[in-house]
Amino acid sequence: MAQNRRARTVEEEIAARRELEEGYQPKTKLGESLWKARQEFLRSGEPFLDADGLEREIAERRGGVGFTSMERDEKEKEETLQMTREEEFRSEFDHLLMKARQEYARSGEPWLDADGLEREIAERRGGVREED
Repeated sequence: MAQNRRARTVEEEIAARRELEEGYQPKTKLGESLWKARQEFLRSGEPFLDADGLEREIAERRGGVGFTSMERDEKEKEETLQMTREEEFRSEFDHLLMKARQEYARSGEPWLDADGLEREIAERRGGVREED
């Protein structure tokens, strides 16, 4: 049977965390140092950072080096949209090839296998076939 659970309010969430933290004792010097830093941060009242806020702060600490996820997404999108000359040629070629295939399919002619294609090329060259 499913329970009807409502979302906790911010105050309820804080109270629940305090209840869990009351009996906690760090076991190492590092744990103790991190625990003190956490307690100081919680007392400061500053909000926790979301992923973008965290990336911005890291970039600021690195002297502005780095991208936020939104900036990175935009840069990747721009790079994806830019095609090299070869990609442009291939794109145009693929489009022409697709149109030719569609036109051939509409003609009702049978598709050629390797031997049929070889015969067709030989006929167009005046009956001359390439020797293996």
